[in-house]
Amino acid sequence: SMRPKFMNRKFILIVSLLMISLFSNMVFSDNSPYLTLTKISQIPDQVEPGQTFKLKFKIENLGSQTEEDIIISLNEKFPFSMYGDVSEKNIGKIKSSAQGSDAEYVEFNLKVDEDAVEGEEEIELIMQTSEGVTVNYNDDEFLIDIKTHDAILEVSSIEVDPQNINPGSNSKIVFIIKNNAD
Repeated sequence: SMRPKFMNRKFILIVSLLMISLFSNMVFSDNSPYLTLTKISQIPDQVEPGQTFKLKFKIENLGSQTEEDIIISLNEKFPFSMYGDVSEKNIGKIKSSAQGSDAEYVEFNLKVDEDAVEGEEEIELIMQTSEGVTVNYNDDEFLIDIKTHDAILEVSSIEVDPQNINPGSNSKIVFIIKNNAD
């Protein structure tokens, strides 16, 4: 009596897998685009206050072709501003299965504000897929690491040997410098 139970379970498993595969095909054959936005590069990797940099994003479509042009917008906010570039890019319609080497790309040239502080700052993007339909990337998906080269130097003491320097004679002066950077 063990054999029929096992066969029965196997049959239920096969039917379940068939149902799942049919269902997944129905989901993916739904005639709608499925877009993803990924940061693929930042040049240079680390940025400093006052420096310019370039961001490159990849847009892939795992669904059907988009009916309308796709618009990617970068929300300009401190400490980032556009640098000789526009914050809104129309990348046109994206064909079905535009993935890998067939993906679409968009670049933004930015500048870090002189008054930026060290730390990670977010780049906010908005992808408009059709009139009034947008996807917001404003939950720390794209972070930029800002590094400062702040050397706060202080002369803590000066020693002169001998104390009185005669004109034309040599003397030794020692400066003790302290770095108070964070």
